[in-house]
Amino acid sequence: MGWMALLFAVPDILLEHRDFYVVNKPAGIGMHQEIPPPGSSENTDNDSNIPGIVRLLSEHLQEPLYPVHRLDKITTGALLLGRNKEATRELSRQFAHRETTKYYLALSDRTQPSKKQGRIVGAMIKGRGGNWRLGRPSPTKRRNTANVATEPTTTMTETKQNPTTQNSMTRFLSTRFESTKQDDDPRKSRSDTVHGSAFRAFLLRPYTGKTHQLRVMLKSIKSPILGDDRYGGTPSDRGYLHAWQLGFHYDGVPITVRAPLTHGQLFLDHAEELEEWASNLLLENPLDP
Repeated sequence: MGWMALLFAVPDILLEHRDFYVVNKPAGIGMHQEIPPPGSSENTDNDSNIPGIVRLLSEHLQEPLYPVHRLDKITTGALLLGRNKEATRELSRQFAHRETTKYYLALSDRTQPSKKQGRIVGAMIKGRGGNWRLGRPSPTKRRNTANVATEPTTTMTETKQNPTTQNSMTRFLSTRFESTKQDDDPRKSRSDTVHGSAFRAFLLRPYTGKTHQLRVMLKSIKSPILGDDRYGGTPSDRGYLHAWQLGFHYDGVPITVRAPLTHGQLFLDHAEELEEWASNLLLENPLDP
């Protein structure tokens, strides 16, 4: 995405507070400035650095902003930004101490995962090229192993020696949807559209915040996120992962913010039914540990 395109991708502000904003992050924008690789079409004299969303929104609002947490470049949805260092420090503390609640929506065109609900627990292990993989959970926290994803695996020695292999955990539910929207454009291949086909929707609650955690965990159950080519997803118009609901507290007041589905044709086509499905699920099952 070029500099001029980014100017038109300023996110919607979902909640404005004197000490912070919650915005609906667009797809395709990282958190911080990126420098394109040599030879990239983005790397020109007038467009050599791609601004991240923090700088983009700071310039748009004409005030300094501070990231409280992060979302991947492919991920859309609720993003919390502090307006001063004191508020950012307190809100960041809540994320670090797991005092926040986060719910994500994801779509996959692989409709037969190895498990359709439950827990995924494992050690997030850093691989090559910025990729991550899911290893066996640490033996000190291994319980209810029927609900643990163990593919790919790592040895016990590798787990003890690698400081990045602390256990990560996500609770989730899923359901199969039939896409009723049809696209008759013969010029479009399956890599351009999945309209007219089935997909599986996931409601995910991560209890840890490791890099690429949800993306790796859905790959581990053989349902990689649609559009997530890094982890084996079918090519599409975007990576279908959305930070749908964020809960935290401030000055003793509980705050919950939901980010509408506004990016990606499949999300747009099914926004109402997906959000209704997820809302009804949370009334019955908040995916507690």
